Amino acid sequence: MSVRPFDDRGDILPVLRIGQLVTGKDAVVREVELKLGLLTGQWWENAAVGCAIVDMIREARLTEQDLQTISVYLSSYVQKIPGVQSVENVAAGFVGRQIRFSCDIRVDGGVGSVSYDWEM
Repeated sequence: MSVRPFDDRGDILPVLRIGQLVTGKDAVVREVELKLGLLTGQWWENAAVGCAIVDMIREARLTEQDLQTISVYLSSYVQKIPGVQSVENVAAGFVGRQIRFSCDIRVDGGVGSVSYDWEM
């Protein structure tokens, strides 16, 4: 797998040479972060694709018990992304008005860490 490089804000950077593409573990981590940010219905080509986290947040006021459900859903979602062999060390919690999800993903070439926040 190879993906375009990106800056600290997550903006995609231009690629002038094939060697500038991100590959291996870092490419899979980036793909997971992108997929976590793609909400259900957002992709014009297939409205069923995407992460349903915002729909889960909107349904009711979330409690600590709901975090377990969210963790299970997100772990399952991440596990289905190509290149991910396993999802480990999963954590979800409230940080102010955000839900933070983090995990380690095992891929060919090692383990990468993923962290993503959703505004409530």
